[in-house]
Amino acid sequence: MTQKERDKKFKEVIEAIESGLSAKAACKELNIPISTFGDWKRKEGNSALYARAREARADVLAEEIIEIADSAPKTIDSEYGDKVDTGDIQQKRLMVDARKWAASKMNPKKYGDSQQIKLAGNEGQELKAIFATDMIIKPMSEDSENQ
Repeated sequence: MTQKERDKKFKEVIEAIESGLSAKAACKELNIPISTFGDWKRKEGNSALYARAREARADVLAEEIIEIADSAPKTIDSEYGDKVDTGDIQQKRLMVDARKWAASKMNPKKYGDSQQIKLAGNEGQELKAIFATDMIIKPMSEDSENQ
């Protein structure tokens, strides 16, 4: 396979990931060994493309969460009439939770549980925090001055 063909295949996998497929599923669909894709993504410049594709995939998962949550639960017939299938509700909850977890790992800045503020000075040096507290000084009464 020529370098041009490799680059084309790599781009196809990246586009599939951006559309919501996992890297494993994209490679399987395109008949590319996942280990080969791993070698390709470690090349200079490719890791940034892969990182952006994962962030795009996280957005797709977030959209899927909304679709799952908005879909009506299945109903089952019973002797008392139609009732909501609680198994369907549990399955949807699991699907939502799995997508939330995956999105938080693919794009933690956007979908992570917590955000941290990182402070750095010039050229990445640590900053020293200096805290000042207000002191309230009560004026001394005339009686305490004479003592």
